[in-house]
Amino acid sequence: MMMKKSLIQALLATTLMSSPMLVSAQNESAQTVEANNAWIRFTPGTIPMAGYFTLNNPSDQTVTITSAESVDFGHVMMHQTVNDDGQMSMQHMGEGLAVTAGSQISFAPGGMHLMLMQRQRPLNPGDHVNVTLNLADGGAVSVEFEVKPISYEGP
Repeated sequence: MMMKKSLIQALLATTLMSSPMLVSAQNESAQTVEANNAWIRFTPGTIPMAGYFTLNNPSDQTVTITSAESVDFGHVMMHQTVNDDGQMSMQHMGEGLAVTAGSQISFAPGGMHLMLMQRQRPLNPGDHVNVTLNLADGGAVSVEFEVKPISYEGP
């Protein structure tokens, strides 16, 4: 009985001691990726919106964004605008996006963007929306976007 109690205490101590390391590891990658100048172009009614921002990876390791989500939208997808023989189309970036060490990537009109669909609340220019970028290593980056007028072209 004494040996069983000691074993349980040892397992519990190991679990508790390793928990901060797990949280730290998840937060470590999230802190290495920075999003700036985040904005969403306003659209009326239920028309999907597009989110734009600049993503920096000042770390010495590649970080992969696997998906995005927001409580303000039922569905968020990473898209790339592609010109195929003069025909513009959007392609879902289902494989995610690898941001190499020391690089900067722009999500901008006519290129990569977040497609924000199924609005969960009314949004107007000046409102703020939080979007979470999920990373391949289990980390996440929270980004605050500002809704801008439909005529806004970017920073």
